[in-house]
Order: sequence, then structure tokens, then C-alpha cells
Amino acid sequence: MTSLLCKPQNGPGFEIEAGSVPAGGFNELGNYCFSVQSKTPCRLLVDEIELIQADTNVHNNWEWRPGFYAGEVLAELFDWDGKSIAEYRLDVSPDPRKLGRIEYDAMVEAIRRFDPQLLVGSESAQRVIGTQGEIINPHLQYSRLRRFGQAFVDAITAVTVRPQTLLTRDRTWKTVHQVKRVDRQTILSIIRNPDSLALLANEGRSYSADSDSPMFNVAMSRDELDTPANRALLATLYDVIRRSRLLIESFTRIAADEVANPTRTALKPRLGRRLEVLRTLEAQLRRIVKRTPFKEVTRTEVTSAGLVVIAAHPLYARAFRAGWNILRPGIEHADEKEYLWTSPTWEIYERWCYLQTFQAVQLAFPGLEWERRYPSKGGDSILIRGEAAGIRVETHFQLRFPAFDMSDRQSFYSLSRERYPDIVVTCTSNSVRRFVVLDAKYRSTRESVLEAMESAHIYSDSLRWNDIAPALTLLLVPAAGGAPWLEQTAFWEKHDVGVKVCTAGTDLNELSTILKSALI
Repeated sequence: MTSLLCKPQNGPGFEIEAGSVPAGGFNELGNYCFSVQSKTPCRLLVDEIELIQADTNVHNNWEWRPGFYAGEVLAELFDWDGKSIAEYRLDVSPDPRKLGRIEYDAMVEAIRRFDPQLLVGSESAQRVIGTQGEIINPHLQYSRLRRFGQAFVDAITAVTVRPQTLLTRDRTWKTVHQVKRVDRQTILSIIRNPDSLALLANEGRSYSADSDSPMFNVAMSRDELDTPANRALLATLYDVIRRSRLLIESFTRIAADEVANPTRTALKPRLGRRLEVLRTLEAQLRRIVKRTPFKEVTRTEVTSAGLVVIAAHPLYARAFRAGWNILRPGIEHADEKEYLWTSPTWEIYERWCYLQTFQAVQLAFPGLEWERRYPSKGGDSILIRGEAAGIRVETHFQLRFPAFDMSDRQSFYSLSRERYPDIVVTCTSNSVRRFVVLDAKYRSTRESVLEAMESAHIYSDSLRWNDIAPALTLLLVPAAGGAPWLEQTAFWEKHDVGVKVCTAGTDLNELSTILKSALI
């Protein structure tokens, strides 16, 4: 198997073996050079994006720079004609200047327990995500097609070699020489036919050919392919074909409408490879539809009778399970690990900060009855409300503050243009209203933190809730030391803005005290 050689921009080179074991040594936004020892030109794709040759005069040298993501990435090596040579898994870690791998994994796990929908995205990196739910999107559907598509093709091909049949009884007409067994219905038909009676009575009547001979109605058995199990499997087959076709249309539309964003991995460079995978799978399945037993099936239906037979038949059960793994809704795993594309690291950090804020609010206001809502259809806006006698606390994620001229100014609005702060916590206590704005920034250097403080000042000056300005506006950052004076409590108390370090292992009691002090 061909090995992939990697040379980081800073550090010694290392070798990556093909297979399912991920190779470490990669960080988001790092710079790496890959090469393979081959006399013929090759192509290297990382998450379906073909890498550019690092040196046009030397074959099989490529440059790669991971984006804002952490997790496992699939690298595929092809020859120049498109034949697969090897696959590699690359394990990308978060920027060590911001988060350690253990801290980042803890954040991902906390979000997964809270709401795994917040993890699913379209970045190159993939992670094991497992829970139940009705979450579905094109990237999730495609991930399942890639993981289970070939297994489905292989399993259903095995079914066509040894299809399940149903022994059925039928009746047909045969000449006397062809009859091997008679039953009551055959005897009744003979009695009603004088020619048949004469033949059996040996009355001397002869027939020049079988076509002139009387026909006898006899029972026969045959193998029927139009069975409940084959109907159910054909229904699954058509559903997978339909899923492939819909994904081709969805990805084409998404790529056409895509707006460039430097902090997200674009779909457009990946579109060609994705369409190739989907069209190849669709073509394979359409060929299988034309083979036995499916060409003999009269209709598609999934019935209890069909499922019982499928469960008892190893080949059918394997094919049906692979189809279900492709088609099922939600994010779920039982015996198998499932790798799904995730959100970028900065977005994961934002959502983890929201979870931390809510947990801090729970500590600050014990005894409230909490309910969770998703105000937007896309699930990218969250509201968790807690109420008790005389008090109501709401923790918002991606709350919309409409522009001044587009609002009724009876609730949330902005004095200037429309704003979407990451986290807003409101408190109504005995008719007194106060609110806090928190903006999560996946940044740690002095220059980056100071630049990000612009949003804190804008939110502090422009956001209003029932004509009330924020009591406190803080940036949440993953590491301390970028701008130390902004992290001081005295600075917050004097200017109502500042920076709060929020990372895995941070004491929630401190954030809880800050929020309670600002809200009451």
C-alpha cells in the first residue's frame, strides 16, 4: 500500500499509512506538504477537494492548509485515470494557542449531550456523533451515503445472486402424457369433458399430436419472485436512488447560491467529487433494479410480512440494514460508529459558550422551571426560559435585534442596523428588566482580542431591550493574556464592557456570580 509522506512547515516530516487509523500531527490553519513515491502522476483529494501541485515541475507534491475545523479528515489518492490507490485519515487538532485537544473534545462532548444538532455542519473535519433525533440536512445525508453506499450495493448485489422466492401453487393445462399427479379439481374437470373421459376409458380414440389431445387441468408449484421481502427491498432501493438524485440537486443549488466566507470551508470546490460519487452510486443501483428478482416485482411496499422474512434472511437483513443506515433520520448510532461533518471550531466554541452561560444562569437562579425553544426553523436560534414566582430569566442564542426603523421598539431592537449577538441573558424581576450581552470570540492574541472588542462596543452602544441598554457586555475568549486589562473586574464595573476567559475547566461559579450581579 502506498504511504503518504508529510512535511509540516515547522517540524520534522513523517509517514502516513493508508487505512482507518487516523494519523495525528495536524493543526487547524497549519501548513503541510504531502508527497508520494510514484513514477506516474497521481491526484490527492482531501475532503473531496483536489490539492494543487506544490511544484509544477515535480509530480506528486501537494500543499495543504486545514481551515477552521478539528476532527478527522479523509484523504484519497487516485492515479491520473481516476482509479483509487489508497485512503488516509488525518486527525486535525484545534489551534494549540487557543485550545488544547482535551479541552476541545470536552466541549464537543458537552454540546453533543446538550443538543447534537449544534455540532452538525459542512466542514471538512468529521467526528463521531451519536444520539437520537429528527435532525437531517444534505451534508448529513451525504455522509451516510458515502459511508454505507458501497456496503448497500454489495449487499443488494448478493441478493440478486441468491434471491428469496416464495413457493406458490397454481393451475395449468397439460396433455395426458405430461400429467404426473391429479387432485379433486382435476378429476372434476375430467368428468365435465367427454374427450378426457373417452381417452381415459380407452375407447380407441387416437390423436395425431399433443395439440389434438384433451387438456387436463392440474395443479403445479412454482417459485414466485414477487414476494413481500423483495417488494420491501425494492422500496428501499428506490428510496436510496431518490436520495442520491435529490442530493445532486441540493448540492448544485447550494453551491450556486454560496457566498464566500473565509472562516468556512466552501462547498463549490468539493462539488465535482460529490456529484461523481452520487452519480456513480445512482448508476450502480439503477442497474441492479433491472436484475432478478427486482425486475419481477410488481409493486413496492414495506409490510410486516416482508420485514419478518428480511429479519430471518441474512443476505436480505444485511442489505436492508445498509439501506436503513443511509435513509434513517436523526443522528444515531448503536453498534457502529458514525462520522459526520461538523461545524467550524469557532462556531463550536460559540455554542459551547452558550451552554456554559446557561449552566451558569441555572446556578445563579436555582428553583426555576426551565423550557427550551427553537424560534427559527433552522435550529440556529435557541431560547431557554426559566420562570418562578415574580422572576423570569431567558438565555438566548443568536437573538435577532432588528434595525431601529424595522422594529416596534417594544422588545429587542438596534439603534443602527440589524444585529445578532451570540448570547443574550435577560431577567425580569418584580417588573425590573436588565440584560447582559456575551459575544464568544475564538481568538487569543492581543491584536485579535482588541479587534474583536469592536463588536462589544457596538453591542453596548446600540442594543436595546424595551429601551434599556445592556447592563454588561463581555467578550468570551478561550485563552487569557491577550489584553489583560480588559479581563479585570474593576474595568468591567467602570466601563460596562470587557473580556472574560471561558474555556473547559473554567469555574462556572465565577461566571454565575458575574451574571447574577449584572442582572439583579
